[in-house]
Amino acid sequence: MVDNIIKTHNSQGKLILYTRQDMDQILEDIYSRQAKCCKLKERKTQTYLVLVIIAQIIEGFDNWKDADDHSKVSEITYYRRFAYILDTLFKYSNIKLYDGETGSASSKVEIEVNRAIFQTNDSKPSYSRKIDLLLKTKELKKPIELSSNEWKRASASADVQLNQQCKNLRVNACILNNLTKFGINETFSMDWIGNSGYFYLLRWLPDHNVYFANNPITIHMPTEPLFLSDIKSVLSVLLKFKACLEENAKEALVIAKRKGKDKNISSTVTINQDSVASVFNTIPSPVLPTPLDDQSFAEPFVFFTPKNCRTKKRRLADEDEEYEDENEDEDNV
Repeated sequence: MVDNIIKTHNSQGKLILYTRQDMDQILEDIYSRQAKCCKLKERKTQTYLVLVIIAQIIEGFDNWKDADDHSKVSEITYYRRFAYILDTLFKYSNIKLYDGETGSASSKVEIEVNRAIFQTNDSKPSYSRKIDLLLKTKELKKPIELSSNEWKRASASADVQLNQQCKNLRVNACILNNLTKFGINETFSMDWIGNSGYFYLLRWLPDHNVYFANNPITIHMPTEPLFLSDIKSVLSVLLKFKACLEENAKEALVIAKRKGKDKNISSTVTINQDSVASVFNTIPSPVLPTPLDDQSFAEPFVFFTPKNCRTKKRRLADEDEEYEDENEDEDNV
């Protein structure tokens, strides 16, 4: 579809180098296609959402034009401009975005397990890890966490980038630990440094009792017409990201709602599945995911550093985003 909107190569197979003057014509075509979708009542289709995202990326070129040195752009600016696209991507999905340093409940559970094992005499309260963007299910009073995602500014040091990667892997492992109770053994996540990011698939391998992250896909958000061809790879991975999480959300919601219904009558009725099957054996039942017995799989374990062993560093005016607040112990990896 992107090829029909934006030609990336000419007839000789060479990459087309667009300029800002070319953007008006491209946007005119995009808005014309959007108008046709609106006329056909197709605003909720993937085609329309893709058109909106492409227009958002192109319109965003002007926001980056004045940023001569991207290393000085703040982390929140990088996130804010990308979150605008994610809002469109997940607009009509069964997934909700939670941002603004939201605490991960899944990580708190694992941290409490760690404290019980390694700090039996520690009476301090446990804190959840704060995440830039958490994706959770809709429709439930207690949403189910699906994916943790982090951002750092382009000037972040290698140590800070590695620390972020480690933190995000552990938090996603905590999330996946909870998802295994719904029969889900993998999740999709992303890490960003400035306008460059990578997506990866994190799997729980029960036969080996390990988490395994693989298939990293690197993408670069275009910030000027010269790199307009990158939009194709960006959209490709974003749609895969959405599809994976939507499937996980669907499976988790079915089982969570079923458990909720069983809980409503569990205090007064003991359900015998065998007898129910024998009474209604002539009525075909719909094929739905079955809740897993808590004892049917080996409980995964995620290790967190028991204490704050990191060296405290003085915050400099231009480095205030590379070091976390010393008083926020909950942010320790």
